[in-house]
Amino acid sequence: ELAEGERALRELLPPSDTLWLTYEDDIERDPSIAYRRVCGLFGVTPSDSEPALAQTNPFPMEEIIDNYDEIYELLDGTEYAWMLSD
Repeated sequence: ELAEGERALRELLPPSDTLWLTYEDDIERDPSIAYRRVCGLFGVTPSDSEPALAQTNPFPMEEIIDNYDEIYELLDGTEYAWMLSD
């Protein structure tokens, strides 16, 4: 449902007024990427920033999800399978 809703929004909203961010592409590696993109959308000059972020979960998914095998089977072959890889 969420993916279908996102697809519908992408069709309805004008690209020039819309900013699509994803954690994996715009935040995870370097949060300043998302910051600069947001500033660009609003037409403001970004200031120097040094976000103090840290990974909150250092453990592999297999260790923190009790039914990991079941979830893996459900997601395997779907567009969401990547979510279980480190």
